[in-house]
Amino acid sequence: MNKCTRCGARNRKTALYCQGCGAALAAPGPAPTGEDVPVLDDEALDLLEEAADEAVTPPEPVPAASGTHADHDEHPLHGAFEGLEPAVYRLEVLTGPHAHQTATVTAGTPVTANSTPASALCLKGDAYVSQTHATLRVERGSLIVKDEGSTNGTYVRVRDEQALDDGDILLFGWTQVRVHRES
Repeated sequence: MNKCTRCGARNRKTALYCQGCGAALAAPGPAPTGEDVPVLDDEALDLLEEAADEAVTPPEPVPAASGTHADHDEHPLHGAFEGLEPAVYRLEVLTGPHAHQTATVTAGTPVTANSTPASALCLKGDAYVSQTHATLRVERGSLIVKDEGSTNGTYVRVRDEQALDDGDILLFGWTQVRVHRES
């Protein structure tokens, strides 16, 4: 059995995620021993210290010459990106016990779709949705979906990780979720 360090639940040896809370479990296998860890002797440590002493330090910054764009307000690209809003996606559950539920995905705020009640996109009640099913995140303005090793898969042209378009429909178990690009 593999015990979860987060909630204490017991899981199968081969489980990658906790059945109780969905947390990632430690990889199965023996714990490393002292023999597995390389140890540096005194000679190697001396060489590392010498190399650090001889490391090149970066030069001092040079003041901007006349006619350059030292002041960022004068730079030709100043303000070129003003008004651009970061991408925001809304996920709308279309079918199943959670129809009409929505979740918002923005850069830096990934959303998990699974059967755990604490999930931003909780699909509990769909027997084909795993406790750790998929993660959706915004990367460079695109919505990315990644199946997290779910038992029944995530479908919409998804093999491992896939960028999504406005209007795409995802299938988690039997639950359909439509992607809406808000900005």
